[in-house]
Amino acid sequence: MFKKLTITCIVVIISFLLVTCKKYPEDTLWSLSPEGAFIGGNITAYTVDGADSIPMWNTIYNTAPYNGFTPPTPTGFSYDFKTFLWKVPHEKTLTSEFGNGEFHFYGNKKYLYIYFKMSIDYGNYPPPQFNIFYTNESNWKILKLTKSGTLRIQRTFNNKVYEMQFN
Repeated sequence: MFKKLTITCIVVIISFLLVTCKKYPEDTLWSLSPEGAFIGGNITAYTVDGADSIPMWNTIYNTAPYNGFTPPTPTGFSYDFKTFLWKVPHEKTLTSEFGNGEFHFYGNKKYLYIYFKMSIDYGNYPPPQFNIFYTNESNWKILKLTKSGTLRIQRTFNNKVYEMQFN
């Protein structure tokens, strides 16, 4: 009787651990490595302390000199932050219209290190002083990584919580 009860307890504990222990809280990644799953995409969400910050970035990039034009901006022309494509052309390389850099997973692949340098060529204007990741080097906690390539990351910087999602 004791042996049967012990085996039952062990099976219940192992089942509980398999159900509750996931690498990423909202993970659907089972058989694909994180490096193979993150293929880039568009930023579909960008929040600071829960507030949508995409309108702020659109304002920054649609205001001279960052929009590449001295006032006035051509009629009908505007950047949409969500349309900028983030690409992973080579393993651990990250590029976009904003600049380029690299990334790698660490901490049992629960965290993401990103080095990204703003290097937009606006002719006579300097590149934007505001880095999308707020610093050239940053460490992000992975909240979600799916086999379809969705990546949601989070970082606390200057007592603010930043979250980005790439699809």
